[in-house]
Amino acid sequence: MANRLWANNHWEVADDGMASLGPVEYFIARDRLCELRPSRETAGIASWPLQMADKSWAPIEPFLEAFQQALMRLQPKGVERIDIAASFAVARERAVKSDT
Repeated sequence: MANRLWANNHWEVADDGMASLGPVEYFIARDRLCELRPSRETAGIASWPLQMADKSWAPIEPFLEAFQQALMRLQPKGVERIDIAASFAVARERAVKSDT
């Protein structure tokens, strides 16, 4: 059983990764948190914020808060490659487009 380290109203961070608390069961394993978008133009852009920006059931701000907590608390391999500010900016822009 995973040990909960942090949570907001939508997501929890545990020692094995992060999981949604909402209407859809969703889990991101610790060893997958630092996956990047495969493109030179988007170097350092984390995949998960962009993927979650497209989900209608997952408000982006609670996800971004939890994702940042997961990176800080779990320090998964590859965390140093992520440009968190750029990743969050792209995800927010994408979430706005998804809402329209």
